[in-house]
Amino acid sequence: MDAPASFSLGAMGPLLRKLNSLLQTPEIRLPTPLKDGVELLKEEVEEISGALLEQTKVDSPSHKARYWMEEVRELSYHIEDCIDTMMPRLSDAKNRSRISRSVRARGYKVGRVRIARLPKKPEPSTMIAELTDLVREASERHQRYQLDDGCDLFSADGWAPVTCRNIARNLVGIDEPKSKLTKLLTDEAEEQLKVVCIFGAPGIGKTTLAEELYRELGRRFECRAFVRASRKPDTRRILEAILSQVQRSPRPSDACTVQSLIDYLREFLKYKRYFIVIDELCETATWDIVNNAFPKSNNCSILITTTEIEEVALECCGYHSDNIFGMKPLGIHDSAKLFFSTVFGSEQQCPNELNEVSYRIIRKCGGLPLATISISGLLASQPDNSALWQQVDKCLCSNLSSSPTLEETLKEVIKFSYSSLLDHLKTCFLYLTLYPEGYTILKGDLLKQWIAECFIPVIEGKDTEGVAESCLYELVNRGMIQLVQMDYNDQMVSCTVHHIVFDLIIHKSKEEKFITAMDYSQTTTLTMEVRRLSLHFSSAKYATKVAGITLSQIRSFAFFGLLKCMPSIVDFKLLRVLILEFWGEYSGCTSLNLTRLYRLFQLRYLKVSSNIIIELPVHMQGLKYLETLEIDGRVSAVPLDIVYLPGLLHLILRNETKLPDYVGRIRSLRTLYFDLGNNSENNVLSIGKLTNLQDLHLTCSRMLSDDHLKRNLVALASCIVKLGRLKSVALAPGTGTSGSAIIFDGANNVSSPPILIERLELLPPICIFCTLPKWIGLLKKLCVLKVSVRELLLNDINSLSELPDLTVLHLHVWRAPVGQIIFMRGSLPVLKYLKFTCGVLCLAFEEEALPNLQKLKVGFNAHRGELYGSLLVGVEQLLNLKELAGRIGEDADAEEPDMRAAESALKDAIRNHARFTNYINIKRVYGFKEEFYEPPVKPNVIPDKDIEQHGIQEKDSSSERPGGGSGALSMWSSSNIDHDIEEFQNKADNLLYCLVYSDPPAPEVLSLTWMHCLVDSFLTCLGEFRALLLRRRAEAINQPQLDCVIADFFVLAVKALDICNVVSHGICAVRRWGSQAAVATSALALPDQAVPINEGQIRRVRRVLADITVCMLSDMQGNFCGEVVGQRWSTTTTRSGGSSKQSHSSGTSLGSIYRAHFGVYSGSWSAAKQLQAIAEGLPVPGAFDIAAVGGLPSAVRTMGDLMFAVAWLLVVAIPCQGRGLQAHLFTWSATHFPNITLYDRILEESKKEGRSNSCGLLKEIGQIERCSWQLLEMTEVIEFPLAKEEDADVRGAAREMAQACDSLEAGLDPLLRKVREMFHQIGRTRIEILDKRKSTAGAAGADQTQGLDKPTKLIPREGVVAPSNKPWKKFVDAVKTNLEGGVRGAAAQHIPSNKPWKMFVDAVKTDPEVGREGRPSRSQNTYGPN
Repeated sequence: MDAPASFSLGAMGPLLRKLNSLLQTPEIRLPTPLKDGVELLKEEVEEISGALLEQTKVDSPSHKARYWMEEVRELSYHIEDCIDTMMPRLSDAKNRSRISRSVRARGYKVGRVRIARLPKKPEPSTMIAELTDLVREASERHQRYQLDDGCDLFSADGWAPVTCRNIARNLVGIDEPKSKLTKLLTDEAEEQLKVVCIFGAPGIGKTTLAEELYRELGRRFECRAFVRASRKPDTRRILEAILSQVQRSPRPSDACTVQSLIDYLREFLKYKRYFIVIDELCETATWDIVNNAFPKSNNCSILITTTEIEEVALECCGYHSDNIFGMKPLGIHDSAKLFFSTVFGSEQQCPNELNEVSYRIIRKCGGLPLATISISGLLASQPDNSALWQQVDKCLCSNLSSSPTLEETLKEVIKFSYSSLLDHLKTCFLYLTLYPEGYTILKGDLLKQWIAECFIPVIEGKDTEGVAESCLYELVNRGMIQLVQMDYNDQMVSCTVHHIVFDLIIHKSKEEKFITAMDYSQTTTLTMEVRRLSLHFSSAKYATKVAGITLSQIRSFAFFGLLKCMPSIVDFKLLRVLILEFWGEYSGCTSLNLTRLYRLFQLRYLKVSSNIIIELPVHMQGLKYLETLEIDGRVSAVPLDIVYLPGLLHLILRNETKLPDYVGRIRSLRTLYFDLGNNSENNVLSIGKLTNLQDLHLTCSRMLSDDHLKRNLVALASCIVKLGRLKSVALAPGTGTSGSAIIFDGANNVSSPPILIERLELLPPICIFCTLPKWIGLLKKLCVLKVSVRELLLNDINSLSELPDLTVLHLHVWRAPVGQIIFMRGSLPVLKYLKFTCGVLCLAFEEEALPNLQKLKVGFNAHRGELYGSLLVGVEQLLNLKELAGRIGEDADAEEPDMRAAESALKDAIRNHARFTNYINIKRVYGFKEEFYEPPVKPNVIPDKDIEQHGIQEKDSSSERPGGGSGALSMWSSSNIDHDIEEFQNKADNLLYCLVYSDPPAPEVLSLTWMHCLVDSFLTCLGEFRALLLRRRAEAINQPQLDCVIADFFVLAVKALDICNVVSHGICAVRRWGSQAAVATSALALPDQAVPINEGQIRRVRRVLADITVCMLSDMQGNFCGEVVGQRWSTTTTRSGGSSKQSHSSGTSLGSIYRAHFGVYSGSWSAAKQLQAIAEGLPVPGAFDIAAVGGLPSAVRTMGDLMFAVAWLLVVAIPCQGRGLQAHLFTWSATHFPNITLYDRILEESKKEGRSNSCGLLKEIGQIERCSWQLLEMTEVIEFPLAKEEDADVRGAAREMAQACDSLEAGLDPLLRKVREMFHQIGRTRIEILDKRKSTAGAAGADQTQGLDKPTKLIPREGVVAPSNKPWKKFVDAVKTNLEGGVRGAAAQHIPSNKPWKMFVDAVKTDPEVGREGRPSRSQNTYGPN
């Protein structure tokens, strides 16, 4: 383990590594005298470094020893600064030498100009010799002083970083005070503002109690805020912090002064219930000012303060002692529980020999939780070291008086715990002095700063960031650092330091001259040299610029305050870490000038937070050590040469920042913030080169065209698969995209996503998936998933259950699923937070589902006239649920009664959970985005007398919607049809319609993308159809009314399997065509024109393209595999006369060429015949059959219509064996296709020029046909050598052909997989449903069921078949409406005119029960049209 930089050793560790680098780096060739001097300096530094290390182990060093150690530390900094200054000179000298040799070699003469009065810099060898002398003098003083070596009980030998990153809050003894205080705060007898103060000694748990109350009670209030004051509070910052939390919109621009903030807060909170916590309040003057911002309205608001000062507590509560809650120390039982759980896990696991000493240590902690945690964290690091336990007991007994106060006890315990830290942990801990007291520090920022300062030990085989994180968690476990925010993975987000601990590190930093922290609102003078400086202010009124400090030697500078007090960047020379955070007024300044940053050659970390424009240097390439560039503010322009920074790890530029092109050149990047709205598609593609990238944060700050944004998203999807180390992806909308919604399904092509991804946040409206991508199920390390889908399938939740570490799940569903989304037993076992929003709330939970769920947040829309059933079915099964919130969106058509009905239904559902019987967190919000399937138009029954009276002309209902869908349910609507069947009907009837009319627009008809959507939608409907039948009891689907319908449907399904099979072969053939065409044109498509196209290349290309073109031509007289003899074109080109000649060679039939691609099939098989058999044999359910079994026959008919439509579209698009002429396909199918609009679109496409004789109407096939003919025609008559223009034209046509082939190849493989999946799903549906019907049938029934797979002649039953004209639809509707009372009256009003139906009506009049119970047999089929 290499020694890092530290407060005790100074820069000794990094200095030795740099000297080693000077001697061992091959690129740096030192002259022999200089190399010898560096080796000697290294030996001297190693010797004095060992002596310094021994002195740091002395418990109480003498004054002489302190002086010597301070001198040596400063010497190490000085030597490192000199080496850093010398390194560029060595590089420049090497470059100048190379240039000089080049100049001399070319014979140039360079004149010399003598310039006087320029200071001469010392030579490197002289500088090294002087530094060596200084080190020797320090070594001699060490020997002369005769300093003793020390012995350290806490050695770093064998230290290993903590591997566990999770931290659990160990809350002991908090339940009783929390219960009492909750009862005091929730007393409904008082409606006025209630102010309660939590009073107690430091470290007793006041903040922890306030945080628990805020977490549990705060969510009940409309506004809430938790702010931390300090002993030197800035009132304006406290008010700004409260305002930023209680409102989401930015504060008004005039709210700059304290009074304006108070006025604005009072107005904002005037009619709202609020819950405010002000922690660690130390001054009554601060309370007097802040208190004026809270209106004293009668809305049961709560204000909590915590303090250690009794006077402040009384002032806060208006001297009402009843509102002061005094905290008491933990009892011995709770203290022991906290101690043993931290060290051993439980008291039972403590060894007997340590039990007695453990209780002595516990008593010395005085019942203070912070002291107990601090000591137990120390002992937990070495639980088996009995000598350590005895040493801790001895030290506490000697340092504490007989009866110390609680504050004295805490200080001594913290001091001892600090002394037990290892050297590198002390250094990291003291670095927190850089921040103001009470500041909330982000974990990520702190780790990057430690690494930039070289405080982290270099351990072979360990990532530096992981070691830094281990150091941080060890300090947290010791109680040195307090958690502020944790995520649902129990990982720290931010932290802070207790003020008692802060006093200690301020004192130690000053004592060791490690960091100087100054409040520049007070008069302070410094005469010593400062290496690390922190400037902040407690009062803006008296803030001034700091003077009297030499800034040239400062290595780290943190500034928190007013812009006008900021020192000039020019004064810094050796800066490594720069933190700038500006508060308050900007004194009229509109920008911050940082253009001189390019001079800070040693800069490693830069973070700027400001509300004004940041001006960066034009060039930053010289900052070769820069690791982190983070700017939270607007940047005027990003330097173009930033892409050449070799060590940049984190590039975080927010607020609509446009990055330079070729950002992919920064191969070292681990974190990148990227704006899709301000960067080009090429820049997006370059992200794929960042192979070290781990965190990718994406935004879209401005509105783009849908096409532009989709191209960027497709490029992004292609990049992500290349980033093998990616751990986090976040895509969030910016301010400019709030009104747009982009449906993007390109990510379904991500076949191999980065398997290390732990966080995936793809939020609307930027990225909305059509369905949940399957590749998400491959991310086994995924912890956080936030995604929006257009449609959630039934098995999507089951696929998410396979993610073992998923703790946070946010799902936004646009379309309400068919039925409920059910969380099964044992699903998502580690999930802690579930957020689900959908237009309709449809969640259900089985017993033992989501066993660790702690927070559930649901959102749905209230719709006009909607009746709510059971919401959140089984919510009472979520036993660990602690928070449940509901958000009800106001739909555009919803009125106040609708909102109240939705709220009442949700309250009733939530009250089913035992924990939420009293308080229910429900709020109204703006409506959630949702889509609806357009339901099929149901025929309106208009009485004949109304038609006669008003002269209403009948209109076909199918014309009311483009496409005129004719689903079975739209023909046979009835009040007793099951709801889930009706939902399935609506979805299935709208599938084809949505492929033509949708918002956003669907892909181009007959393109590969469109075909993917077609098959995906069919598979979804098929799965829901299968579930529709299988969810029912076997008796329900064994009804006689279903026998012939299901039997006929599955006979036709076998024919659909044949079509899937031949379409698969057709896809393979087309793929071979594309591959051959791509190979043939690859040579011509090259952009390089240095080598002209020759005659042999043209001949080979023409031969291949002619073969492919002949294969793709359809036969005009027979089917595609007819007996007509085709002719194969071959072209021979001669140079004579510069012309080309063609010759025809016969003897190769078109059928043989085709079979060479497809294989040999039976000549009697015909795809067209199979399609026609499906269309004409679709089961036709009877009206009374539909009504008798709740609409199931109509669902079967709809599924049959859909199966035929999809099969027909596949045959039309893909070349198939035995497909027949295209004209024949369109002739008979017009009367059977279920969507007229889509049919017309396909027919229109087939009539276009060049498509009428095409082998397939697939768009990409047409492109290849067109490109083939274009190339053949272009090369038919050409002369060699080609002219430059002809060469360019041929290459351009070849490139177009190559692009068409690439597009075809990219889309055919997924389509082939989907068609094969369609084959398997049809077969699976057929087998599963037939098996279920057979499983409960009796002996006779079994015989009957066994014949279901055999062809059955379709015979009309019950005297009624599906009518095709509007009057009969009205008649059937009227019959169903009055089914229970007989059909005589209905039949009397709606008598159609054709003769067969009149015969049926006459029979109904004679016997009303005809067709209902006394169904005529097939041999007695007397009534109804044939």
